Amino acid sequence: MRRTARPLVVLSGHKRAVSYVRWLGAHQLVTASTDNTLKLWDVTKGFESRGSVDPCVRTFAGHVNRRNFVGLDVAHGSGRIACGSEDNTVRLFSKSVPSPVATQSLAVTAAFGDGYGTGTGASGGHGGGHGAAADAKPGLFVSALAWSPSGDRILAANSCGAVKVLQLTHDDDGF
Repeated sequence: MRRTARPLVVLSGHKRAVSYVRWLGAHQLVTASTDNTLKLWDVTKGFESRGSVDPCVRTFAGHVNRRNFVGLDVAHGSGRIACGSEDNTVRLFSKSVPSPVATQSLAVTAAFGDGYGTGTGASGGHGGGHGAAADAKPGLFVSALAWSPSGDRILAANSCGAVKVLQLTHDDDGF
């Protein structure tokens, strides 16, 4: 922080606001933006090239993020990235694959909450999905995520106050 007037690296490539930034190892980081993308950056490319080489390693797509700050977290040492979505789902990415490798709804049933988000349909009932319930509350989104220290569980919370602990299975990297 001695020379704050001159950054070591400038990472540009998102088209809208960057909502989250997380380190993924010593030289890589992941950013989430309201442009519906995540980006994996290698900051050493920026150090070495001073702008002549694009430090963006990969762009991830497959989640919805247009207006809310959805959660983002990384499981250190595994290359796994968990990202929230404005369709009330958690998307699991691997740093080597540009699309989600698994998706899990954060919908809750009346037995576990107030009934909002019931069903597994996309966008809390905004079309698509797998049988969205008629009483689903529209506009729910995943607002916070945190990997467990062991990297096999994800704590996820959404905009109506539902909190779930999701277990990662090791057979297919699904939930």
